[in-house]
This record gives sequence, structure tokens and C-alpha cells, in this order.
Amino acid sequence: METDRFIEYGKAKKPLSEFTEEDFKIVADNVYWRVRKRAWACGLPVYYGLDGRIVAEYAGGRKMEVEIINGEIVEIGGFQW
Repeated sequence: METDRFIEYGKAKKPLSEFTEEDFKIVADNVYWRVRKRAWACGLPVYYGLDGRIVAEYAGGRKMEVEIINGEIVEIGGFQW
């Protein structure tokens, strides 16, 4: 699929080749919130890296530090800033 065509399908007002850094930030922010809403609607946490650790964030705001042990995601405790 042609990149500019894909972006056009996504309702962008200009081709990807003309995007500025600010345009990419807007797109990234939109994707960030859409992913969170979709995961939480399914009852799943959102996983992300922060300060070299993996964090699971739940819809209610609870954040847990997790590790991957033998291929399984295991919560090892509440995440502290």
C-alpha cells in the first residue's frame, strides 16, 4: 500500500512527505489515546516502558511494575515514581 494513500485514508489533510514534526506529535498523541481507550474497554491494561521498567496501567489508574518470567507477564508490585 502506498504510504501517502494510507495516510490519506486516515483523514490526513496532506501527504506524509509534507508532515512536520508537530504533525507527527499530533498523530502520535491520537494513537496513544485510542490504544488506551480500546485496551481499557476490553478490560486489559496498557503496557509501556518507563525508567527502564515495564509498567501495566489499568483503567482505574492503578499502575503495576511487571516482569516477563518464563515468557509470562508477572506483576511484581505497585509502581513507584
